[in-house]
Amino acid sequence: MRIRLIKIILISGFVLACGLQLTAYDLFAQDKIIAVVNSEVITQKDLNDFINFTRMQLAQEYKGKELDNKLQEMKPDLLNRLIDDRLILQEAKKSNIRISDERVKQKVMEIRKHYTSDLDFQKDLATQGFVQADIESRIREQLLTYAIIDVNVRSKITVTPSEVTQYYQSHLQEFKVPEQWEFTSLSTEGAIQAKQAAAELRKGAEIGSLIEKHGLSVDKIKAARGGQLKKELEDVLFKLEKGEVCDPIKVGGQYYVFRLEGILPPEQEGLPQAQEKITILLTNNKLQDAMNKWLKDVKERSYINICQS
Repeated sequence: MRIRLIKIILISGFVLACGLQLTAYDLFAQDKIIAVVNSEVITQKDLNDFINFTRMQLAQEYKGKELDNKLQEMKPDLLNRLIDDRLILQEAKKSNIRISDERVKQKVMEIRKHYTSDLDFQKDLATQGFVQADIESRIREQLLTYAIIDVNVRSKITVTPSEVTQYYQSHLQEFKVPEQWEFTSLSTEGAIQAKQAAAELRKGAEIGSLIEKHGLSVDKIKAARGGQLKKELEDVLFKLEKGEVCDPIKVGGQYYVFRLEGILPPEQEGLPQAQEKITILLTNNKLQDAMNKWLKDVKERSYINICQS
């Protein structure tokens, strides 16, 4: 009974701290309480750490100015996301779900591989105010939230064949495949090898012999006009005639040589080909709706107070 009373007093103290915004918290901005979620407080430091962790995750997909813009776009909603995460994590901790050390290490390595060296990884951690143990802790919590969502939301979602068929028949226009251009692509890091390969390819050399001779990588690609390819590629490739070979094009640190193999006319994608895409789409739609409903229910039986002005 005494423990319960102490807990109530602590929560009441958090609420008063939010309402009064005491000067002591202003003096220590990092420790300022900005939200209360049930019996847990969220401080300005918690939010700053959440922003920094979000930045590290976004850095796996975005770079430079694009990364900065994406983070700025997300910032206004990050406190609400952090509150949602705390609520979901609290639900997860009530369960018997356990996350193995191996899964955590695997996720850390997925982040680590986007850095040129372990030293760069550790430097970026330090810049964000983290050590590796901090990242491991946050990843473990993230995996816990995924697991509880799987149990309470995802596992209850089904998409029937009739739903897939109905969606396909109602959205036939979405499954029209535009004209596709087929290319053979040869790539190398060397400008001289790329020029030689282009010249020999024009003279009728076999792809296999060029791969061995110049150490090239080969690929087959299909693309439609209108943004599927980088602009510097699109401006050149969609002017080629069948069998024509372009001059080497540098993209990033690689030189590419393309030969147009043919042009496929537009066609209607059939239901068997579209089925997987439709199933994923409908599953994601249902998942979002179910997730919103479940989280709303969690919030209704929780205490949440945002202290930020």
